[in-house]
Amino acid sequence: MRKAVTIQLATALLASWLLGAQVQAADENLPAKLRVAVLFKTLTYDHKLEANRSNGLKIGVVMMSGNGPSQQEGAATVDAMRTFGDKKVKGLALSVEPLSVTNAQELEAAVATKGCNALYLGPNLGDVVDKAVVLAKARSLVLLAGEAEVVRKGAAIGAVQRAGKPWILVNLKAAAAQGAEMDSRLLRFVEVVE
Repeated sequence: MRKAVTIQLATALLASWLLGAQVQAADENLPAKLRVAVLFKTLTYDHKLEANRSNGLKIGVVMMSGNGPSQQEGAATVDAMRTFGDKKVKGLALSVEPLSVTNAQELEAAVATKGCNALYLGPNLGDVVDKAVVLAKARSLVLLAGEAEVVRKGAAIGAVQRAGKPWILVNLKAAAAQGAEMDSRLLRFVEVVE
C-alpha cells in the first residue's frame, strides 16, 4: 500500500512539474512600452543599423485592417514608440508610421509610400508576414515582432514575456538576410531562433 501511494505521489509531482514547465515556457505579450524599449535596446546591438538609414529610423507598424486585436496591439505599439520619439537609437532619429493593411500588396505599397526602413509586425497578419519577409530581404528592412512565431517565420528580433520576464528572440538567418549584423555579446543573453 505504501509503495502504491509513493508511486502515485511521485507521478503527481512529476505531472505537476511538467505542467509547470509548460506554463512557464508559454510566451505572452509584453506590455507595449516595455516591448518597444526591449526592441529598441536590442537594435543598438546591430552593427549595420546605420547603413542606408541616414535620414533616421522610420518604423512602420503593420496591423491588419478590420482585425480588432491586430489594430489594438498596433495602436498600442505606435503610441509606445512615439513616447520614445525624442530619443535616438544608435544616433538615429526615430519616427513611426501606422500601416493598416488588408493584404500583402497593400503592405508593399505602404512601405514604399511611407519610406519605412524597418517594420514591426503585429499579430493576426496571416500571409502578410510572408510578404514582409520578402520585402525585408529586398529592401534591407529590419523586421521586429512581439510574437515568437513571427520571429520563427522571419522577423529578425522579437520581444516576448516568458515566466513573467522580458525575453529577447533573435533569428540570425533572418537578421543577416535583412542586412543586420548582431553583436556577438548580445547572443549570450538572448534565445537564438531558427
